[in-house]
Amino acid sequence: MGRKPYVLRQAKRKTGKVWSVSFYNQDTEKYNSAIVVSKVRVMLGGKWEQDTSSINKYLASRICEEAVKKGLNTQGKAQSVKASITFEEYFLNFWDFDTSPYIAEMNLGTATGEEKIKRDYANCMKNKFKNHIKNNIPTNIKLNRLKPYHLQNVKDTMIKKQLNADTINKVIISMKKPLYRAYETGLIFNNPSSLLKSVRLNGSKETGILTSEESKDLMKALQTLYSKGTFEDGKYYSIIIGMLTGMRLSEIRALSVNDIIINEEEKTASMLVSHSLDSKAQLKLPKADKQRDVSIPLQLAKNLIILGNNNPTGSNIIWTKQKTTGKSNFISSNYVRDSFLLLVA
Repeated sequence: MGRKPYVLRQAKRKTGKVWSVSFYNQDTEKYNSAIVVSKVRVMLGGKWEQDTSSINKYLASRICEEAVKKGLNTQGKAQSVKASITFEEYFLNFWDFDTSPYIAEMNLGTATGEEKIKRDYANCMKNKFKNHIKNNIPTNIKLNRLKPYHLQNVKDTMIKKQLNADTINKVIISMKKPLYRAYETGLIFNNPSSLLKSVRLNGSKETGILTSEESKDLMKALQTLYSKGTFEDGKYYSIIIGMLTGMRLSEIRALSVNDIIINEEEKTASMLVSHSLDSKAQLKLPKADKQRDVSIPLQLAKNLIILGNNNPTGSNIIWTKQKTTGKSNFISSNYVRDSFLLLVA
């Protein structure tokens, strides 16, 4: 005869009679230590936690049946350890490239450099907690105490700060992924992020994309500053490329003379975007591991080749800096970003 999934007991306490339960653990083939049913009700969350009525035998049975359905029958002393983990600890562990079981599972069977989840992506997700989440949820809140309104507060705060939709959606993804995993593995019994919606991309102004008129005005201002000698060739052409092609900073920094393709017969030119730079200035494949061709004006292509051939480091990288001990030849992202900020100031 199989064991009962749980055993209910009534015990006398100073505050009166209370119901406790011992769940049968199939792994140990023993009943776990008794836990009061009122705590089980809290751990179930949702409508169960909101129910403040006194617990009789009938209600205790219903709570325990629901706990069995949710997988709480494997809880006990082991659950007390799992329940003690904070959301911050779980979040950071989930996105730790070197130790995360989730990332290891996703990258199973892939070669180094071809992982589905790359180190720089995992690090980017970890940073979301420090930059956008930590100050908008209760300090050291337990994973199993996190509620939908905590996550909504994170989202609402970012919207009030007028962060762009892409940033907001990435933060939302960074929370939803680990919380779904926690729910899937039985660490939590209700997923607080299940109803958290992404931000819609409603028009260019909300996504940070320049309008046609803004682009024309900036291009005119750039030409004026360049003619006055405010911008050196490197900064001028980096902004031109960014505005004409929409390339990412990491892709612009990685461009080399070999990426420029000129067709003299057809008077056309293009660039092969074949590399990007990670956070440690190491070459990697572009986002989504896809190379692409980007058309550019013929004269611009020739000027970029001249710029690359005249760089001070002797390499074929278009934008370079003098190499110091332990430093990369590649320009920093601030080189381009600060130039653009000077333009729009």
